[in-house]
Amino acid sequence: MEIGCGQGFLTERLLATGAVVHGVEVDQEMTAVLWNKFKNQNHFFIHSADILTLDLNMFVTETAGKKIKIAGNLPYHITSPIIFRCFDYAEILDSATFMVQREVARRIVAAPGSKDYGILSVFCKYHAACRILFDVSPNAFFPKPGVVSSVVHMRFRSPAMAPESYQWFKTIVRTAFNRRRKMLRNSLSDLLPETAIAFDLQRRPETLTVEEFIALSRLIPREANR
Repeated sequence: MEIGCGQGFLTERLLATGAVVHGVEVDQEMTAVLWNKFKNQNHFFIHSADILTLDLNMFVTETAGKKIKIAGNLPYHITSPIIFRCFDYAEILDSATFMVQREVARRIVAAPGSKDYGILSVFCKYHAACRILFDVSPNAFFPKPGVVSSVVHMRFRSPAMAPESYQWFKTIVRTAFNRRRKMLRNSLSDLLPETAIAFDLQRRPETLTVEEFIALSRLIPREANR
């Protein structure tokens, strides 16, 4: 599946591999252009849709149970929403190869304790093994952007450790990073129970590993603030 096919430069190369390619393009005019360009390719399908609302489960039957590989040059202003949308369908995804702004790529692969580590880092590590493949100079584009891009690869996998409630885990991570400079006892103050829990709440969220966030979500009762 290719997100945002544009004029079809990447699409053409994906089709050359012999793969069945489903293009998702929100621009209806470009959808028509792509269809005319590749209509003789019997393994090409174009979908005029917004990836942020498209139900990817519709492709499970078409892929005969095989997991989906996703690729795309993501629009920089909605990169994070698209990646989090992919997480909603992690169970049916094999991998994702995206070109993103270099700063976002660094956040995707960031380790705990680094300045780039945040919400995106935690969930990328939870769902996938992520790495930066290479950087792309602004000179490779026309018109020339004002930023350096990076191509990242995400290999989806089952988490080694799962929370009791994924939604509660998400709430804990997002709430903690909403005030990332605060200690956990302050950033999570509205969620913490009245009784003490066996966790060092003087730490800051950017120091916690994914596994520690999962452990923390198990220690804080979901009913504590209800």
